[in-house]
Amino acid sequence: ILMGIIEIKDFFWYGKGISLMIPHKYVGKIQKMTSHVTATGAIILGAFVAIVELPCTGAPYLAILGLLSKGSYIEGIPLLLLYNLIFILPLIFIVGLVYFGHTSRLLEKWRKKHRGTMRLVMGLLLLALGGYMVWVAI
Repeated sequence: ILMGIIEIKDFFWYGKGISLMIPHKYVGKIQKMTSHVTATGAIILGAFVAIVELPCTGAPYLAILGLLSKGSYIEGIPLLLLYNLIFILPLIFIVGLVYFGHTSRLLEKWRKKHRGTMRLVMGLLLLALGGYMVWVAI
């Protein structure tokens, strides 16, 4: 819920006060470090990222597969569709944009233009998710 409030704050006052974005003093350093990455380095970095995010992205998927393996198709299939909608579909969409000629420069320009709206939407989603979690826990 707190992260949702911070994201919504960034819609109104982007970059002021506490924020979830990478601090400006590190942006240049990160760009400098990643500008010389080779294909082999990118593969290694990608493998590392996949391993680090596996507990977050893999756990729901494995839980859904567990439901399906027990024959709970009525519960499992909607959850699998939701997982794919939230996690897989955006990846396919981005790959499709690049495949059809959108450059990273153009995508970055679009991201900067719409970052306030994206922060607002993400903040509202985080608030809704946090509220739902509190409601279920009570």
